[in-house]
Amino acid sequence: MVKLFLIYVLPPIVAFVVSIIFFLLITYSFHSKPWNLKGWLISSVFLWMPWSGFTILLRYASSENLAIWYLRFSFISLQVLLYASYRFHHLMVFKPTDNRFATFGLAIITGFNIVLSFDQTYLHVKSVGEYYTDSFHPLLMITNIVGANWGIYWVIRALSRMDALALFYDKRGRQKAIPIFFLISLMGATVLLSIIWLFSNERTDSTPFILIVIFGFIFIGVTYGINPNSTILAPQRLWGFLIVTNAGLPVFEHHFSKDERIGELALIAMAITASNTIVVSHFASDSYVNEVVLEDRAILIEQVDELMFCLIADYSSLQLQIVLNEAVKRIVEHIDFKPTYLGDKYGKFSYVDQIIRDIFQTSSLESRVRRFRTRSS
Repeated sequence: MVKLFLIYVLPPIVAFVVSIIFFLLITYSFHSKPWNLKGWLISSVFLWMPWSGFTILLRYASSENLAIWYLRFSFISLQVLLYASYRFHHLMVFKPTDNRFATFGLAIITGFNIVLSFDQTYLHVKSVGEYYTDSFHPLLMITNIVGANWGIYWVIRALSRMDALALFYDKRGRQKAIPIFFLISLMGATVLLSIIWLFSNERTDSTPFILIVIFGFIFIGVTYGINPNSTILAPQRLWGFLIVTNAGLPVFEHHFSKDERIGELALIAMAITASNTIVVSHFASDSYVNEVVLEDRAILIEQVDELMFCLIADYSSLQLQIVLNEAVKRIVEHIDFKPTYLGDKYGKFSYVDQIIRDIFQTSSLESRVRRFRTRSS
């Protein structure tokens, strides 16, 4: 009895507890962010709870029919959370039009798996002692493996592009080999276990996958909840924030990194204004240039009346456009916001610093502990 409990019940209980803890931490880290930025992430993190919770209920179900429904709810939660996690990371580093094959392909596989889960031929339960456990048809097993690995691949690729892997870097910015080796080994073990499980005669023990998922969720929880070492998850991505008048005069500037700067932002402000004026006049257009893309930099521009708000980053993405729009909205709706006039004091937009911190920076548990110790001493 104890052995069966350790194999079938304890892992989902651990997963449920871990999911609650990291859901609270990640929600707190992103509490000041707009929902159109954090929506996919919070949704995917939340769905870990029904996935693990219904798995626990599955084990203790009072009848086979009830166990099947618990299994379906758990399986559907897992499918949706994988897609939501993929969607968040995809939008974080790519434009909505990028990699449409990956996006729609994963959506089709996810929908296909959910539909098959309502047929007991493909998703069923078996009794092991006093517990129920899941049983997959080979077809559903294959599509489930393909969908999961497809989503995980794009998540890892996005994390790599964001430099958001907090565990992978030391304080000097150098990569640490052990966490990288651990992640690669975890992915390799997932694929190998999937193949073994697929070709085995008995497919009734999902405990190894639950354990792998626990490790994966701990990694996500540390990256986004405990130590989001980033400005929107990656300090290397954002360089500066400018407010520029139509005359090309910078009235506010913010550097995201104290150690690395992009030269003189006043010159950049004049260049942006000049480029905007020339392009608009040549095209006889009433609109303005909203993005300047270089090979290794991008400038996102939002114009309101006589002011241009410019975000300088490594590259453009939908998520950066979302946070820029939110920042501009809070700036112009702030009680201290006033139109600019020739000869105005440069510091009239000093309140913008706090808005930038609220919008672009995450709340790191490590930094909170450091602040607490500083105050205590």
